[in-house]
Amino acid sequence: MEPLLARLLDHYSLTEEGYAALKAEPSFSSLPNLTDSLSALEAKAAIAAAIAAKEKILVYGDYDCDGIMAASIMVRTLTALGAKPAYFIPSRYQDGYGLSLDNAKKIASKGYGLVILVDNGVSCLEPIAYLLEQGVKTIIIDHHDLPASLPPSLALIHDRLLGLSEKCSAGALSFYFSRLLLGLDDKENAIMGAISILSDLMPMKGNNRTLLSLALRLFRQGYGQAFLPLLEGDFLDERSLSLKANSKINAVGRVRVDHAASLLVGYFSLTSPDKVKPLRLMNECQATRKSLTKEGEEKLKLDANAQGAFGVSSILEGLSGLLANRVMEKEGKMALIACPSHAKPGTYVASIRGKADFDSHSVIDPLIDRLLSYGGHRYAAGITFKENDLGLVKDAFLGYCRTLNGKEAPLPAIPLALSEINLDNYRIIRSFGPFGVEWAAPEFEVAVDGSSLVYSPKGYLSTPLANSTRIFSFAIKEGMVQKGKKAKIKGRLSLSRFQGRVSLDFIAESQTQEE
Repeated sequence: MEPLLARLLDHYSLTEEGYAALKAEPSFSSLPNLTDSLSALEAKAAIAAAIAAKEKILVYGDYDCDGIMAASIMVRTLTALGAKPAYFIPSRYQDGYGLSLDNAKKIASKGYGLVILVDNGVSCLEPIAYLLEQGVKTIIIDHHDLPASLPPSLALIHDRLLGLSEKCSAGALSFYFSRLLLGLDDKENAIMGAISILSDLMPMKGNNRTLLSLALRLFRQGYGQAFLPLLEGDFLDERSLSLKANSKINAVGRVRVDHAASLLVGYFSLTSPDKVKPLRLMNECQATRKSLTKEGEEKLKLDANAQGAFGVSSILEGLSGLLANRVMEKEGKMALIACPSHAKPGTYVASIRGKADFDSHSVIDPLIDRLLSYGGHRYAAGITFKENDLGLVKDAFLGYCRTLNGKEAPLPAIPLALSEINLDNYRIIRSFGPFGVEWAAPEFEVAVDGSSLVYSPKGYLSTPLANSTRIFSFAIKEGMVQKGKKAKIKGRLSLSRFQGRVSLDFIAESQTQEE
């Protein structure tokens, strides 16, 4: 076989020059600074004036990880500028998504002079118009799809209006805006902006890739201490941040029906001394989330013959997106999971997930007149509709799925010899990272003899190799590969730490036995 580097270059269609550019040291100087954005400059002036006049400032966020990161960045930034901002994270179940008219009335009654909406706002026309009538200024930092009519905010900072080359998160936009406000690169803000890129599944290219690469470097320099307890001692990379840190942050807004998620803003912005309660909250909510999602998945019924995966679940509506993601990955189909609304009886909340040639707008657009609310991105969207429109939504979703080409064609697995599973080659693989959406970690294929495979006492594949390496899998169990038979196992390489011991694992995901 060719050297591993040559195989990786071919896999990613990279020249040596392209590879050199890919692994070049990231720099803050290449990130957007917003100095050419009139809207951002107007927002900066308004914030300066509000601080000088000692106006009450409120940061109004969202209950997911992106919204919490964006709110934390703005609270940290405003505090550094001398303000004492209040902040509010709405409850998914009590307030719904975005700024409601009821909450706008409460804000005006409490005497706030400036409201900064992050990860929401572009679709909140009526509430923002009300605030304007009451003399309350608003600034919006949002990345959701722009509606036909924009709310009358003082300033709107949006990736599309900034002309950025790729979609980014609200947290990343908040970090870019913080650079303009502070005149420097706050390292903790940068890490939170990068975390939000992972949590909202933004394309891993351009500015998104640069910001995440910088954040991983900052972690190694000792920044981002607030996230480390969430990793449970695992190695810090984009995978562990996504699966553990982001998952725990998201869990709070998904399973708590109150406003507990607001506690996380003080923790991540480093403006609150309390570290114990937020960490306990995230860990407890994660345990609840796992239990409820597993139960929901076990009870879900799908039509195996349908082109798309449509399901109705009694799971908490905040978990419908996670369930839709699981279904999409497991079934290899675009997914829509609908749940009865906890907050509004007689209505349903649905999460739509897709990839490849899927576009959620093609599902939503024909239903616009029947939807109570909607929003999201091409591959991830949420809709709310009346109970009696469930059949209509199902027909629209499955009808669109029938027009698609089918399953996404995966990149071919890269052949790998067992002797190549070593730390030197792992470092070569990592030089192509960070990995994410539209830049997936490479999948490898190793040839094995069934007689050489070893299993754990519980029957899971766990075969030791040389120099603290092993083949490990929860998906491949004893008996699936016959002894004396040749097989090809597909999987990915990952570092792990268990009881103080570090190992390089080939995490096997599937196997094909030769006849």
